[in-house]
Amino acid sequence: ALSGIPTVFYGINANPRNYFTNQQRQINMTGILERVPVVQLLRVVTSTLPDSRKILVLSDGSISGLGQKETQLHHNDAIKVGRAKASFIDSSTWDGWQSIVETAHQHYDAIILIGYHAVHDDNGVIDYMTNIRWTAKHAKIPVFSIQNHVGPEQAVGALVLDGVSHGKRAGAIAREILGGAKPSSIAVQQEVKTQLLFSRQGLTKYGINLPKHIKDRAMMLP
Repeated sequence: ALSGIPTVFYGINANPRNYFTNQQRQINMTGILERVPVVQLLRVVTSTLPDSRKILVLSDGSISGLGQKETQLHHNDAIKVGRAKASFIDSSTWDGWQSIVETAHQHYDAIILIGYHAVHDDNGVIDYMTNIRWTAKHAKIPVFSIQNHVGPEQAVGALVLDGVSHGKRAGAIAREILGGAKPSSIAVQQEVKTQLLFSRQGLTKYGINLPKHIKDRAMMLP
């Protein structure tokens, strides 16, 4: 942006000031914020599991994961949603992640994954699909996600932002700039369109019956 080339960002979880200087943001940059619906998913989980009282919100300690804690949980390590308490824990190491997942049932009723792409061991980053499949297999409680990795060997359910809509909105801003608009004249926007997903096999595994108001808005997957 400082080079004079207009810049449109999207997919940013934290406050833009965490990524860009004030000069960059003011002069030559605008875009779409990604505000992952963590609190909304918590409400879905507490409606789906009405007896749940403790929920683990697990992150990989990445910039994106910590950004979600900043913007969605307002830096809190725990929040109340209805009668349930959601506790935020992050682990960037594979050993630490595995230990948390394997013992989560001793303290929590469900797990929500808000970041699992940056977990690593001594050999490098763990493939994210390997991670979620391992997590779903070894967790003794239902696993939910903010990404669309839902299925028999993955999360039971997810509430995700519509990536297509997100990209189209960023593209529309770029077209405005190519048409002569200044980035500084275009307000930073926020993506709000979401999609609710559930795995039929995952629901059966844990004996979960979706409330009608949840089932009516959800896309059902194998």
